[in-house]
Amino acid sequence: MVYLSDDAAPGDINNFVKPVQDALCACIYADDSMIRDVSAHMRFLNEPNAIRGLPEKLAQAFIEGEACVYVAIHDSVELAEVMK
Repeated sequence: MVYLSDDAAPGDINNFVKPVQDALCACIYADDSMIRDVSAHMRFLNEPNAIRGLPEKLAQAFIEGEACVYVAIHDSVELAEVMK
């Protein structure tokens, strides 16, 4: 999850994760207990951010200065792969 904020004091990133997971229940997965890995990032639109290599929709949000939450869902990977 990437939260692009235009707010000077948007709150803690961990306070955004659970509501997004709950909102995706039943449309993406049956229950959020199925989630095995979470990666969450907050970036501010008024700060320099590199967009090379980002998914098109996320890069476009940066370019347009649009506050948003971008969510990508992937299958879990082996823990050893994550810890490299």
